[in-house]
Amino acid sequence: MLLDTAKPFGQDYVNDNDYRQAMLAIQKHQLDRGTAANWANHLRFLTADGEPKLPTGPGPNGKVAESYSDDDEGKYELSRSETDESGSVCACENHVTMKFRKSGRQLKLTGASENPFCVHYLAVSYCCESANRVRKPNDMGSNYTINTSSGIRQSKLDFEVLDRAISFARPRKLSYIWIDQECIDQEDERDQREGIQAMDLVYQRAVECLGLLDVQIADQRHIDALNAMFDGEDISDDLLHALADVLELILSDRWFTRAWILQESLAGAVQMTLQMKCNPNLEKGAFMEPMFSLSSEYLEIELTQLHAYLSTWLPTTVEYMTANSTLEPAIADRLTNIMEKWFGLLPPQVPVDYEGNRRLACNAAAAVSYLNRRENAVISDRIAIMANLCDYKKRLDTMELDRLGYNFSLCAFVLSIMNGDISLLQGYVHPLSGHSGRTDDLTRQSQQAANKGVGFSWSLPQWATLSSLRYLETELTNATFELHPSTLTQSGWLLDGWLFSFDHAIDLSPVRTMLAAKWDLSEPKKLSIPTLSTRPFLVDMMIQLLSFLVETGYTGVAELFWDITRYQPPKRQLQPSPETEAYCKASFNQIIDMKTGKITWSNPIKMYSDLPEDTRRRLGIGPYQDPFQKLYDSENFYVWRIFKAIVLDGSLPIGRLDNGKVSLDTYQAFFDNACVGNLYFAPAEYCEGSIKARHFNRWQPRAFPISRTPRRSTESYAIFACQGLDQGEWLIDPMQIERVCLE
Repeated sequence: MLLDTAKPFGQDYVNDNDYRQAMLAIQKHQLDRGTAANWANHLRFLTADGEPKLPTGPGPNGKVAESYSDDDEGKYELSRSETDESGSVCACENHVTMKFRKSGRQLKLTGASENPFCVHYLAVSYCCESANRVRKPNDMGSNYTINTSSGIRQSKLDFEVLDRAISFARPRKLSYIWIDQECIDQEDERDQREGIQAMDLVYQRAVECLGLLDVQIADQRHIDALNAMFDGEDISDDLLHALADVLELILSDRWFTRAWILQESLAGAVQMTLQMKCNPNLEKGAFMEPMFSLSSEYLEIELTQLHAYLSTWLPTTVEYMTANSTLEPAIADRLTNIMEKWFGLLPPQVPVDYEGNRRLACNAAAAVSYLNRRENAVISDRIAIMANLCDYKKRLDTMELDRLGYNFSLCAFVLSIMNGDISLLQGYVHPLSGHSGRTDDLTRQSQQAANKGVGFSWSLPQWATLSSLRYLETELTNATFELHPSTLTQSGWLLDGWLFSFDHAIDLSPVRTMLAAKWDLSEPKKLSIPTLSTRPFLVDMMIQLLSFLVETGYTGVAELFWDITRYQPPKRQLQPSPETEAYCKASFNQIIDMKTGKITWSNPIKMYSDLPEDTRRRLGIGPYQDPFQKLYDSENFYVWRIFKAIVLDGSLPIGRLDNGKVSLDTYQAFFDNACVGNLYFAPAEYCEGSIKARHFNRWQPRAFPISRTPRRSTESYAIFACQGLDQGEWLIDPMQIERVCLE
């Protein structure tokens, strides 16, 4: 398999049909995720070898009690009682195990069925170069041997990798270590195939994950600087220079360049600890002293902790010191480059289910974008890595596709479409359309030839390459969601969703007239940007708009605009107070007096009230009394669209369900580029197997303008030509879902 990310998608195919048949052929080579999950439930582990010395006599609970010396050289011990999250006893509880001995150089490889479903293990993440360095003659006495069911053999790893893993596992009383080169049968193709597809599950389920870095911290100032950052307080100029030095050193480690490690770090999430070599004579301090470490030769930092401080404390500190002229431009540039490099190495961490679940994932656009910056030896493995990064349910047999001669780009695209992930379609922009995306002829019934999808009307343009993917690295486009059923057929792409007919436009000139009587509208660009100074106008604009919509009968559109601009606490937020909960469920007319336009119920959610006033002013935020919290949040893209419709256009095309009744209150959709006469298909988004009835989570292209009439129909669905992607919002009735085929 070739890494053809710089080659245009249409280059290797004579015509659309050849391209289409290639996509359909790739889709046939699916693997069952259940098989990989079963493999991950039956792992082999490295554990200490030898005959356990059982303590004598039962304990008070009837079980044999632990009875041994806990000296550092390590007498044998029984495994501690282990339970899973449900409280059930883990399989490893039934096994007599030993703790790793500091002087022991022989390990045992357990069988795949000895500890089914066990999660009480350490998963090690490392670079192959570290594991396979040239062994010197005087190293031979330090090498490990592995006791397997087939006999005793030499370890496939450099002894230092195992030394470091064991030094981490011993004080944490972990009896099992998982390392791919030892625990996957390298001679068994089936074991390799299933292991590749389940690698994310190995790190996701491990009670601890360890990332082995090769860099060495040798300067006390570097440790002091890291401690100052983790302390979260002010930092001296001298320590800030030292912080830049040590962060650059950490980021130079090849651990951050490997593709496999990208998915290991994302799947490992909060369990991943980075271990660096360290001069044993250095004082580590409160924040840097490993809680369990028995060795002064290593420094340990939780990956999520480092990510959090580079995401919050460091940018805030740089901004504050720059604003107060206490930071040299040169060091400010260095720290900015460090932050840019960090976020260029690790995707933004987004929980899959939006509930704070520890498993993190990204979408295909993010995965491809970040894989472009990573290396690995076997190109076909990148397809499995991408599936692991995205936590896809449907997988591809990468080994078979490699044998058949398919290349990376088309396989990656098919994989994303199979799983209902349209982020690769969202991420592309035409070279001539700048930051606005594929907008030319977006809602008309024909596309320019240069922008026509290859193979299918909805597909990527012929000129597109994965290396030129413009991925918007923000929380708006990194969110993951699933379209369903998302099946490719000879006729096209089968999806469930809703057809919206745009056959009406609201005349918003009365709202503009009311606003013009109170506000100067001569500089619309400034007014549309949410700041402390423009907020009174924007709040009044929303009150006037919502009052007008309710009074004129457009209650569906009013509900839509109310929902996308008001404050709604995230699901993973702690239980709100009864007052807050009631406020978040209140209707518009319960909070606003429509006759006077006055707020009758002040916002009880005092967001940002803990920040100093000068900080709030500098950042343009404050503890607002009005309900329109999202006027400042990232969803302020809505603000510009609403502002444009009122102040600049004077009207807004709106849509209703094409198969529903026609009345003013049934219009509940708007799209950025919609015109009267358009037909849109909004695919159903699924989260945890259920249709999401509310779709105002992100302002990003995720609906398809389509031909006004079907190209043809079958007994089960109509087939439409697609004309691009558009962003917008809609409210729906899940019961009115229908199946559509995009040719």
